[in-house]
Amino acid sequence: GINQIGSAFYGPVLAVFLLGALVPGVTGRGACAGLAAGVLGNVALWRLAPGVSWLWWNPAGLLVTSLVALALDRAAPSLGAARVPRRPALVLGAAFAAMLAVLVLIQLAV
Repeated sequence: GINQIGSAFYGPVLAVFLLGALVPGVTGRGACAGLAAGVLGNVALWRLAPGVSWLWWNPAGLLVTSLVALALDRAAPSLGAARVPRRPALVLGAAFAAMLAVLVLIQLAV
């Protein structure tokens, strides 16, 4: 339903936000291309790999969007210059790790 539709977009949109906020070398062109690739990657998962739960589309979209944007803008070397506030980054990282753990537990229970 509606959660599946949203999950096709949540990961890619989060990636664009994080890249824009943390990686100075990413341009609008790279971010938009990454966003499109992330959404298309999630749609491909939906159509071509129906066994993959829609809950996994969020991290998959985030990963595809980030990799495409970084590759197109060749921004990977500037990751060292990323402005990462320590405490919020730790909180977000812990929340992301918890989300992945829940996804794994759900998959194991099914």
